[in-house]
Amino acid sequence: MFFGLRNLGFFVVLLSFHAALLTLYFFPIRYDPFQEGANGSVVSSYGNLPIDGLLRIKYEHALSNPRYSVGVFGNSRIVMIGHNDVGLQEDEFFNFGIGGTSFLQSVTLLEELAKEGKAPDVSIISLDHPEMQFFNYPYWPGPLHRLSIITDTLGLSNGNVPSQESALEFLKSLKNMIKVAWGQVKQIWNFDAAQRYFKFMLLQIWPYYSEYGAKPYASDGSTPIKPLLEYHKNEFTEKTPLSEMSNRYLEESVKSLGRLKKAYGLTVIVYESPIEPKIASRLKAISGPYAKETQNRILSTCVEVELDCRKAPSLVAPKGGPYWHDCCHAPAGQLGRYIGSLIESAKRVTPFAVQ
Repeated sequence: MFFGLRNLGFFVVLLSFHAALLTLYFFPIRYDPFQEGANGSVVSSYGNLPIDGLLRIKYEHALSNPRYSVGVFGNSRIVMIGHNDVGLQEDEFFNFGIGGTSFLQSVTLLEELAKEGKAPDVSIISLDHPEMQFFNYPYWPGPLHRLSIITDTLGLSNGNVPSQESALEFLKSLKNMIKVAWGQVKQIWNFDAAQRYFKFMLLQIWPYYSEYGAKPYASDGSTPIKPLLEYHKNEFTEKTPLSEMSNRYLEESVKSLGRLKKAYGLTVIVYESPIEPKIASRLKAISGPYAKETQNRILSTCVEVELDCRKAPSLVAPKGGPYWHDCCHAPAGQLGRYIGSLIESAKRVTPFAVQ
């Protein structure tokens, strides 16, 4: 009997521990790291969160504030853009970008904001340049929040499976979706991620005071990057071509964005992220067929759903800098001026176009 009670107690403790891990991802946010004068301990612990946590806190920040006039979305290729770079006041602008994420995540985050009536009046979305052949799945919301595996898969197969070939494609896509969802579920029990979450959530209950020190990001959501004033040659390595399934995911995300735009009356502009001018010039002459295929498929889908999509701008680094740190991350000032022009274009309510 004693042995049975001891085992029962062990399993109760084990289940309680796992239940506690789950609650970390639903814990309410009391102290916003993006508010002016935010506690330094909260700011610091936010920066250590895993990617899904970084996304969730930016989402929670948007819910607890008035709707922004302008929001920018993307990954490390846009995170450095602040309100000053685009010529706006701080309370008009928020950078929702998180390094390491993809176009699919940007669309998903905008969708979640739209459902809550918090999508920005104007949304500018960075789409990774087709030469980069970059693809990744959304980190947030995870499968516990967003149970749409079947409908997402049906979207990839145009909602029907009339033939054997289509059925096989459907099953292949479904298998892939389940694999991705299961990977996200397992991440909940990643103890390193849970520890970082726990520290941030503990500070929501008891935020011991500390000064900022070197603040890693601004209150407008941007991550300032020190400008590079000395030129160095950048390289661009050949990328692995995207699979057919990845290209279909990108197309479906563009369609989702088109549906969002119409359903919620959003103003959205998508632009291809620029590449360092000298590299861009070389790639123009030797662009691979896989990059052209990805670009053509995305832009044609933009036309189909009447979404304003722009090809990558040509940005020129002025003599004396600031220069590009690498092939694919533009200086904030140069990219900010371009995004500012997109915002002005959106304010004029121009018709959809692929430019």
